[in-house]
Amino acid sequence: MKHSPKRVIWLIPATAYALLLWRTMYGFKSLPIRVLDWVTLAGVLVAWAIVRWKRGAQWPRTPLNGPLLAWCATAALAAAFSINPRNSLLAVWQIWTWAIVLWALVDALRRGWGGALWKALFLVGGIVCLISGMELLSWYFGWPLVPGSSQGWLSIGGLAHPFPPTLHRLSIALANATALSAFIALLIPPAIATLVATQQQDHRKGIGLWLVAALTVEFLSMSRGGWLALITSLPFLGLGAIFSPQFRQWWSRLPLVRGKLLALFSFATVFIFILSAGYTLIVQIRGIDVTGTLRALSGEDVARDSVRIDMWRSALAIFTDRPLTGVGPSAYGTGLRLYRQPLLARDQFAAAHNLYLNVLAEMGVPGLLAGAAFLVTLAWTWWRQWRAATPGSATWWRLLGVGAALIGLGTQSMVDTFLESGIILPTLFFFATILTPAIPMRIAQPSAGRWRWALAIAV
Repeated sequence: MKHSPKRVIWLIPATAYALLLWRTMYGFKSLPIRVLDWVTLAGVLVAWAIVRWKRGAQWPRTPLNGPLLAWCATAALAAAFSINPRNSLLAVWQIWTWAIVLWALVDALRRGWGGALWKALFLVGGIVCLISGMELLSWYFGWPLVPGSSQGWLSIGGLAHPFPPTLHRLSIALANATALSAFIALLIPPAIATLVATQQQDHRKGIGLWLVAALTVEFLSMSRGGWLALITSLPFLGLGAIFSPQFRQWWSRLPLVRGKLLALFSFATVFIFILSAGYTLIVQIRGIDVTGTLRALSGEDVARDSVRIDMWRSALAIFTDRPLTGVGPSAYGTGLRLYRQPLLARDQFAAAHNLYLNVLAEMGVPGLLAGAAFLVTLAWTWWRQWRAATPGSATWWRLLGVGAALIGLGTQSMVDTFLESGIILPTLFFFATILTPAIPMRIAQPSAGRWRWALAIAV
């Protein structure tokens, strides 16, 4: 996909701000910064809507328009019966804003911005890896490269004991380790797909180095949710890769039946290992081992899991009491105060650490149905686009990588709920990537669909 290098140059700082600084914990304690964050986004979206309106462009049509509007309407309905109207009304506006961001991304991709956006995303991913590397060096050597630096291990253990007894958990780049692991886990499958699809050696070397850094950061984030995402997404990516011409060519080069049987045995061994690791990880996340006893980890891990399980129990209790409307969007934290176990309470948590239970608690059955319609439509659209693409082409691999990444995020969302823009924006971009080939761009009609642009500006 051809694009101007100037687009990438100015997209890099904009993408870095959007993913690393915008709506992060670094600015949440400052009201002016929080207001500026939303004013910036609103200004960009209003400018986009006005420009496209004046040019007579049609509103982006996608298969998700109906489910997306249903989701927004369901959120507004739940907010009308919220136990915290202020939070819920703000959340409804944010949901509508995210929906408009998705439509804007679809419009940008259909107008040829895809290559620039992909490059900016991976370059910012590289910046995240560099920041994480600086954090690790600061921890090991005691260099004051990042805030909160302290005495490094090298000055403690010396050359006689250069290997520390514990590893540092990376978190600074996206303000917390869980968000960092989710962000990296989202980018790894598309990066692998790009590595296989590209024919340029310099691009392969660059993506290969990026993957080494990303996998290192993913491991050192020490987030079981991020590992769970990769345990789910990478087998999905491997299963889809079997249908590519590259795999068939490699398979045909094995001259002997013995070699093919060996390859099959190797694939089966790796697959069984991944399933076993995934099962073990899920069991650990649930806080029990295969015999049903409490897992023997640190007291901090056990306490963290107990808090998470209590939040899940509270979400189910909220849904049982309010099955039709829930407590309202972004009001789970308020409802949690009424259902939680006091000894396990953590006041900083405002979500259920399970996206699906969180939707049930906040929006009830209508929210669950609207969310299911959204996901089913998205999955069906992805399947149609992937099957329609030429196997082995760049588009085919890109869709496969995006699908694998979203599968991983969907699995991780069973144990986490992400409100960070560093997770939401790449996810919306992947949604737009799936939707972009669905309906080709048409020549605009000046009088068509003006009310939609006016509604977006009003929101």
